[in-house]
Amino acid sequence: MKKISILALSLATVMGASAQIKDQLKTVEKAFGDVKDYPAFVETVKTVIVPLEATPEIASASQTWVIPGKAAFKIYDDMYANAALGKEVDKVQLAQALIDGYNYYDKALSLQPAVNEKGKVEPKFSEKDIINTVKGHYSDFNNAGSSAWEARDYADAYKAWGIYAALPGDSRFGIVAPADTTVSYAQYLQGLAAWQADMLPQAIECFDKSINAGYVNPDILQYATQVALQSDNHEKMFEYAKKGLDKYGTNNSTFLLLTLNGYIESKQFEQAQTLLADLIAKEPNNPVLYYSSGVLEDNIGNYDKAIDALKKATQLNDKYDVAFLTLGKVIAEKYDKLDGDADPNNQQAYAKLKAETLQPLLKEAAAAFEAAYKLDNENEESLRYLRNIYYNLNDETNLNRIDQLLKAM
Repeated sequence: MKKISILALSLATVMGASAQIKDQLKTVEKAFGDVKDYPAFVETVKTVIVPLEATPEIASASQTWVIPGKAAFKIYDDMYANAALGKEVDKVQLAQALIDGYNYYDKALSLQPAVNEKGKVEPKFSEKDIINTVKGHYSDFNNAGSSAWEARDYADAYKAWGIYAALPGDSRFGIVAPADTTVSYAQYLQGLAAWQADMLPQAIECFDKSINAGYVNPDILQYATQVALQSDNHEKMFEYAKKGLDKYGTNNSTFLLLTLNGYIESKQFEQAQTLLADLIAKEPNNPVLYYSSGVLEDNIGNYDKAIDALKKATQLNDKYDVAFLTLGKVIAEKYDKLDGDADPNNQQAYAKLKAETLQPLLKEAAAAFEAAYKLDNENEESLRYLRNIYYNLNDETNLNRIDQLLKAM
């Protein structure tokens, strides 16, 4: 039997594999060479690239991804040129072509190129060309984010702004951000896009990056608190609200109220009381602070302190409808507490309590709810409280009036 050299067999196998890869890559090149627009590009990826992903030798070769990357950048450049000439282009496809081009080039750079039987890269490509192409399109990723946003394609806006923000930190490309705030602002925009795309965890991540990079203003902190609330992430909500309050004080009442809510939810009542006392000392005529104090004391169960604070808020601002509404609620809570604690078997004591304390409380609550309704006549809640109060007071005239108002709503 004739002996077969193991080395010769191995070389034959490598050469055979190399030839197969070469042939398949030529097929890929030809397929993308015929592509003229983005829909055709997507279809070619589906019919040519996706099947090759199941072949490790092909999927692990840089050229497999260089070819569609180059095609995607060409489609983008052609569309951009048409737009510059005033021709109508699909903004979503424009952004998607650029994003696809980057993603394929990024993958190509992470892999080794296929070589022929002589150990030479084939088909040839230049890493330098890839890097220069990405660098040359750097500002385009920002523009693509804006284009996708305008087209309400928030998922692609998120991707484009994400690439724009990440590239200056990628040492492979040597891109320097044009200004200190550019990257942090792109991360802010990326967060907004993620929020609109209902990608709430990603939105929080982007806002965090932007804030930590120095982009801090009332808008980003307010949006971040809203996303955290939507995500039921109360820890992050509290963090953003405290940052907003520390930086902007009571100019934005949202940060104050959310910070207090955070303290209340975590049962940190003393910290909340100290915060409000310090703020009131600085701004003794700020009705929002007294309203906030009233809400806090109500949560603690200090009804009298809550009522005093809310009355002060309404005195400082007689158009403060929510303060009047809350005042009525707290008075009603105090009534319920006193009524519930009373001894039902001691009728004489209860009659005295009712005449001297309970009924005056109901009338005081009614006045607050009437004021709240006068300021906001679409507030059904005030009317429902008033109906119960007038029923308990046996005030038939006012009860009928409230019933008519409720029917008309």
